[in-house]
Amino acid sequence: MRIKHDKQPDACIYKMKKSKNFYMEYYITIDGKRTRKQKATGTTDQTEAMRQLDEVLLVSRLVEEGKIDLKQNNTKTVNQIAKQVIKELDKKTIQKTIYKDYKRKLNDIAEVYKSLNIRHLDRLKLKEYFNKPFSNTQLIISRKAFSLIFEYAEENKFIEKAPSFPPVEIKSRKDKEDYQDNIIQFLYERFHYLSQTSKSTIGRENFYLLSLFILILNKTGLRYGELIHLRNKDIYEEDKELYFFIRKSKVEKAKRKILVDQSVRFLVEKHIDRRKEYFFQRLDGVLPQFTQVFKGDKDRNLKEYKKANLTDFTLYNIRDIFIKRKIREGKDIYYIATYTGTSLEMIQKHYAANFINREYENIHSFEQDMNDFADMFNRHVFDNLEE
Repeated sequence: MRIKHDKQPDACIYKMKKSKNFYMEYYITIDGKRTRKQKATGTTDQTEAMRQLDEVLLVSRLVEEGKIDLKQNNTKTVNQIAKQVIKELDKKTIQKTIYKDYKRKLNDIAEVYKSLNIRHLDRLKLKEYFNKPFSNTQLIISRKAFSLIFEYAEENKFIEKAPSFPPVEIKSRKDKEDYQDNIIQFLYERFHYLSQTSKSTIGRENFYLLSLFILILNKTGLRYGELIHLRNKDIYEEDKELYFFIRKSKVEKAKRKILVDQSVRFLVEKHIDRRKEYFFQRLDGVLPQFTQVFKGDKDRNLKEYKKANLTDFTLYNIRDIFIKRKIREGKDIYYIATYTGTSLEMIQKHYAANFINREYENIHSFEQDMNDFADMFNRHVFDNLEE
């Protein structure tokens, strides 16, 4: 139902299919730009709805004649801009790994400031955000996320100039926590148990895959992103040995081929499904976010994690456990660095107190690795996931 205005045919009042009230439609010209407007009248009365339309048409005419100075609303909230910046990042052809960190931080900023006008996000407001110690990495990511917001706001003329960042206290660098290998057994047994008892089908599968992920992470020392993005086509046999080809890493030079030990070979051969693209894909084709699964369990069961001294533990610490274990075994520092896709300098800087520089022929002690694995594996029998 549309009823045209008697003097301005491009204006009308109308009703939507499921609405009892009238809406109005009209055009207004501001700064030379003709814009279509639609507004609710809030009434079911046709006469009242037309009267409201007469009012807005009068204002429109006075604006066009220059008798009223009406400018376009050029304000945006921090939330709106942060969400738009995320969309812009998603559109980029090349998706860098760091974008995930930026998007996570942008969502955090959007939640903190919500409906705050971008014009009011000044240095004083930034001080409220940066009022606690940050690690160097956290600070870099946070400042970059804010910079992306300000750049977008400047380019679209929502602000004239971005504020400067306040000084921030940097967290003192702690020595790496010396987690022991028995932590791996605790985590594996925990998530294996949850994979059998969780009420959610997806939850059971996530926990099951996470228990498997922890075992392989512990036996390879790979970065989280390297292992989660391991494709089945990059798992192959050569000269009767099994290798992983690491194509995706946050370090460009870390793309490499690694030999895996017999315990990992056993896990891979038992669980690989060549129909899937990624080794750790769920049955629905989704790659689980193990960091979130792990954090969620920790948040729900903080007392148990505190009791096990795992309050600050992350999946990245498993790589640290692997490196320290290989150092204790007397593996040559060059082999450790090459295998883990890092530099000699990094190993020397962060693990100088741990390593004994003796050269072994291989990064793995196959017999010992298999004995250690057998002790853990024999506690449970892997059951294939049912579709």
